[in-house]
Amino acid sequence: MDQRTRILTLQQQLCEHLGKSHWTISMRIFAKGDFFKKLQAGGDCRTSTADRAMQWFSDNWPDDLSWPNEIARPPSAKREAA
Repeated sequence: MDQRTRILTLQQQLCEHLGKSHWTISMRIFAKGDFFKKLQAGGDCRTSTADRAMQWFSDNWPDDLSWPNEIARPPSAKREAA
C-alpha cells in the first residue's frame, strides 16, 4: 500500500466514523478543503505534507475506532507529551 492509499484509507474511515466530509477533515489538518479531493483524483503531495497528515490522524484518531492493521501508526505526539 502506497502513502496516498494509506492517507485516503484513513480519511475515508474517519469520515465514515464521524459522519463528516473529506473537506471537513482536510480543513482540520491543512486549513484548506481540497487536499483529499486532489489525492483522490490521482494527485500527489510532498513528503512533509503526507507526514503531517499521518501525524494528525495518529494524534486525533478516535478511541472508539480501530486503527487499520495494514497501516503503520506514527507515535502520537499527544500521548508522548502526557
